[in-house]
Amino acid sequence: MARAPSLSGDRVASYRVSLVRTGEGPAATWLAEVDELNLSARGASPDEAVRRAWAAAGGATSEDGDGGPR
Repeated sequence: MARAPSLSGDRVASYRVSLVRTGEGPAATWLAEVDELNLSARGASPDEAVRRAWAAAGGATSEDGDGGPR
């Protein structure tokens, strides 16, 4: 008899990230929002904003015990 992992136990949480440019010119920043976790992060570039949001999401979800976003 072979044993296979359960699909129900192997679910990984996923979150939608909204990315918006705010401001104009050199003062412009990027805002990354994770609505499901009620958090946001800003950065000078889209990549920086998303990295900061994922870092914040990892802290928020690890407190809940699911190991953070993937």
